Amino acid sequence: WFLDSFAMMFTSCVLLTIILVYGNILENSDPSLVFCFMLTYTISTIMLAFFLSTLFSRANVAAAAGGIVFFCLYLPYSFMVVWEESLNPNAKIASCLISNIAFGFGCAYFSHYEEMGVGAQWDNIWTSPLAGDNFSMAGAMGMLLFDALLHTVLMWYIEAVWPGEYGVPRPPYF
Repeated sequence: WFLDSFAMMFTSCVLLTIILVYGNILENSDPSLVFCFMLTYTISTIMLAFFLSTLFSRANVAAAAGGIVFFCLYLPYSFMVVWEESLNPNAKIASCLISNIAFGFGCAYFSHYEEMGVGAQWDNIWTSPLAGDNFSMAGAMGMLLFDALLHTVLMWYIEAVWPGEYGVPRPPYF
């Protein structure tokens, strides 16, 4: 399932990168960086979907609830972006445990780099385009990968402890 989902989303990442870079939206940013950022979000999104699917026993309910949960996980970013420049770096890192928020911050950094006229490049992803900010584009991408790992571990644990109708559940402390 991962390979099937990844193949479809990989195609979307390629097309979106072409549109963003060559459609002069992110005209100064490195296309390979834009693609890698989209790819990290893709992996995190797939693993989030897999994790959410372990919480439900019926596919129809999982699909409906998963869409709602995915949308709701993006809502906190709309409140955080208001305080982005004054937000504590530790609060940014903690909030990026939700992959949609990490994606939002990464997109905001792309726009800040474009406003500066330099675009996001591999040599400036470790520094923030905001004055006094310790979080960066690399931090957002790292958090997306960490989120994918966290969702994978949670999926594995819940599937082992609560296997649903079929399978033998393991004790919570296994």
